[in-house]
Amino acid sequence: MIIERMNKFTQELSHWNEYNYVVVNDDLNVCYEKISDIIKSEKKGLSFKQNLEEIKKKIKELIK
Repeated sequence: MIIERMNKFTQELSHWNEYNYVVVNDDLNVCYEKISDIIKSEKKGLSFKQNLEEIKKKIKELIK
């Protein structure tokens, strides 16, 4: 079961750039705030800006 989930995780991770937003859940409070900010921006009709370099770096860490 764990191996299946990790394989699915790796597969999903390889498509991260196809998503509108990527939120890494390293810290629940930080994650909550980012999701809240995204929702607030979307409600205003604005795109929430994410740091793509930071996301790429984190993904590389997770794939290793």
